[in-house]
Amino acid sequence: IALIKRDLSLALSGGAGVGIGLIFYLCLVILFPFGVGPNMNTLSLIGPAVIWAGPLLSILLGLEKMFQPDVDDGTFDVYRLGPLPLEAVVLAKATAFWLAFALPLILISPLFAMMLGMEARVMAGCVISLIIGSPALVFIGSLCAALTVKLRRAGLLVSILAIPLLVPTLIFGVTAARGFGDSTTPLTAPLYLLAALSIFAVVLSCAVSAKILRS
Repeated sequence: IALIKRDLSLALSGGAGVGIGLIFYLCLVILFPFGVGPNMNTLSLIGPAVIWAGPLLSILLGLEKMFQPDVDDGTFDVYRLGPLPLEAVVLAKATAFWLAFALPLILISPLFAMMLGMEARVMAGCVISLIIGSPALVFIGSLCAALTVKLRRAGLLVSILAIPLLVPTLIFGVTAARGFGDSTTPLTAPLYLLAALSIFAVVLSCAVSAKILRS
């Protein structure tokens, strides 16, 4: 808990990473209608994909900072020698990252969904699916961040590694969001799969990331 509070304080005191993620999300939502046209039916149809792609790409912007600063200044050596297992350290840092970076994106997503002309039920579906699926985005991203922690300026490499692994989460998330407004689209199965992906990502990331960082 103390480690989560520390990382939250560091993330929110600077505010640059959180602000950049929100601005990037906003720019994506604003620019997208210019590419597909102003037709509100079209925008509402592809809206769930935009609402999901925005947080996914915004989270990728901050993944490099999850472990890199602590590795550079020697703090992670203290974690490695301390009484707390590295698996718990990874869990705490990824949880703090979710609270600082992903949660604000989820909370603002209904406003962006309104800008795309989405129905209230689909907006609710986007929020619910993001809450369930965003831990998978963060924890899979944390695994990629751990793999590249020894490299300088590895932000682009983290994104290249993470995007293919995040595609299933994106597909199930968009399908679940559409299911709230379309009776012909499956709803419960994508939500169950999202929850399973998030649980699997938490367990796998904590174990594998700790092993990578320990070595």
